[in-house]
Amino acid sequence: MAESPDGEIGITSLSFEEDKSSENYLGFKSNEYAFWVDTGKKLTDNNLSSYFDKLKRNDYITVILDWVDHTLSFEINFEDKGIAYKIDQNAEKYYFSISMYLKDQAF
Repeated sequence: MAESPDGEIGITSLSFEEDKSSENYLGFKSNEYAFWVDTGKKLTDNNLSSYFDKLKRNDYITVILDWVDHTLSFEINFEDKGIAYKIDQNAEKYYFSISMYLKDQAF
């Protein structure tokens, strides 16, 4: 495994049955909210912006979806990194999702 994994982790309002496209990775659509683990940036609606440092091998990531305040946050190694997104409160549900670029890759 590389020093840092390569891919995204986050949520989407589309199930796999609704969007079977393998051409787009998590964060390229407006209803997807992702953290790009190898850059430390966040990605939604195909817009990339700074969030925090990239992950390293053996880092722990926690995804926190707050339905009351409609926010998505992440923790790295149990350290709160703050709110990454205000999410669309009109979505009925979200799915936890991971995108990986390489066949034998692992998070």
